[in-house]
Amino acid sequence: MGHPLFRVAVESARLAVNMRKLIALLPLTLVVALSAATSVISEGQQQLAARHDHTGHPRDTEIHDADTRAWWHTTEALSGDDMEGRDTGSAAYQRAAEYVAGRFQRAGLAPAGEDHSYFQPVRVHEVAVGAAGTSFTLLREKGGSLPIAFLEQITVNPAANLPVETEAGLTFRGYCGKEAMQEIAGKIVVCFGTQRQGLPTGAERVANARAGGAKGLINVDDPYFTIEPPRWPAAYARSVVLDSGAAPAAGAPLLVMRVSVEVFTRMLEGTGKDAAAVLAAGGHKQALESFDIPARLAVKLHLTERRYASPNVLGVLPGSDPKLKDEYVVVAAHLV
Repeated sequence: MGHPLFRVAVESARLAVNMRKLIALLPLTLVVALSAATSVISEGQQQLAARHDHTGHPRDTEIHDADTRAWWHTTEALSGDDMEGRDTGSAAYQRAAEYVAGRFQRAGLAPAGEDHSYFQPVRVHEVAVGAAGTSFTLLREKGGSLPIAFLEQITVNPAANLPVETEAGLTFRGYCGKEAMQEIAGKIVVCFGTQRQGLPTGAERVANARAGGAKGLINVDDPYFTIEPPRWPAAYARSVVLDSGAAPAAGAPLLVMRVSVEVFTRMLEGTGKDAAAVLAAGGHKQALESFDIPARLAVKLHLTERRYASPNVLGVLPGSDPKLKDEYVVVAAHLV
């Protein structure tokens, strides 16, 4: 069956099939799918996958279960430095996809992609904000300015048709619920970026800002949210979505940003507000008051767009019953 990592997926599906067979005598067909990059599986890539299977690893003596050891080998192969993060559309992503296709082939899965290959091209649309030509500057009402480091202290949600230049006053509106979003037209709203249940979600904050006519929205990191703590620097500011071919929606999208605790603290200088106390209250779901910040934010963006294909990897293990093998069990995972 080839590499045990894929044997686990195959055997899990066979178990599901056998359980279904016990209930309704329906042995089904298995489809295994991973998001990956386009290419034709080459002999060299098959050899690469095989080499990863049998090359010794430092932890081999520590891991005694064969399937666990094989899983670790494959995890190391896909997360190694030579895979460079497996970024969508990159050459490294393609190498990872070919590695996976090689594993599918050695596991006995038949190609289920286009043109009898393992690959199914998917068109995507990417919008990115480049560092060159992008800047964020805090302009204080009493004079002075503070440059904010892109990707180090602030980032932005890229979207087609974002305004390349924006400047507006700042106002803090707590959790940015509907009741707090009055008289915000033409301003950039600063929100405590909570992810906690029972408080406005990120999507709700954006919707409330749009409804109030805001020019933009800034989510401030919640340093008390330990399930998924905020991390800096950000690797990039980029969005990748399915390319429908349709024109972008009319009108400019809302400028949505995220800032670090350090930047929020600098923003509140001169307001008489204690940034640490505000963050602590937000981190404990306590009430947050609204107040204006005596500063403006000037934003300049360098936007780029591109369209490309980043196909899935598809393999099929046919079912055993001639009457019922057209029913499928699908096992899916992300390669990114």
